[in-house]
Amino acid sequence: MRRISTLLVLCLGGCGNAPPVVPPAQPTPGAACNVLEPPAAKAGEPTTNLGALRPGTPAGPGKPRSVEALLAMHHPPAEAQWKALPPGADDALVAIARDTEAPVTRRARALSALALRGAPQGRQQLAATLGDPGADATLRRTSARALADTYLATDADALEPLRAALADPDAQLRAAVAQALAPHATRDDVRAALQARAAAEQDAQVKAALDAALAPPTP
Repeated sequence: MRRISTLLVLCLGGCGNAPPVVPPAQPTPGAACNVLEPPAAKAGEPTTNLGALRPGTPAGPGKPRSVEALLAMHHPPAEAQWKALPPGADDALVAIARDTEAPVTRRARALSALALRGAPQGRQQLAATLGDPGADATLRRTSARALADTYLATDADALEPLRAALADPDAQLRAAVAQALAPHATRDDVRAALQARAAAEQDAQVKAALDAALAPPTP
């Protein structure tokens, strides 16, 4: 019992001392470094490419895809993705825009795609949809925005269907056309069309859109 007590005292007393200093190991002269290599995969065993786990540059827009693949995307495709389609895609988009059995969202995306691609037949299709009183209201408003955004600056024939739509019986369409023309209101012909409609407009919502389009630009 006395011997055990003595050992405990020695151990407890030693715990308060500083830890011993271990000198760093010195390299052995002439010794070669051994590099550990992963074992080679045996024949038939799958290999893992660790480099594939590193973050890389994500695939950007503009990768060629099909019309159907872009129409089926949950989010709107990028402009570069539409432009990456081959020239024959324009005819396919026109056919979809004209398909009265197709969902409105699908047809509206096709109309927007035609404008983003700047297709010559795109302006004709947009003008036809905008001027069709029996067409879905969403498609007509989409056509108005697309005509103004893409074709108005470069195509002299793009203004006339927009000017005619300013007098359409659908007040929401008239307001949409006024909003679409607002960025171009500094042009004399566009401003004249907006002013002519403002003088005859009775609907409060449309009048507000026309006033906003004709307001002086904010400095």
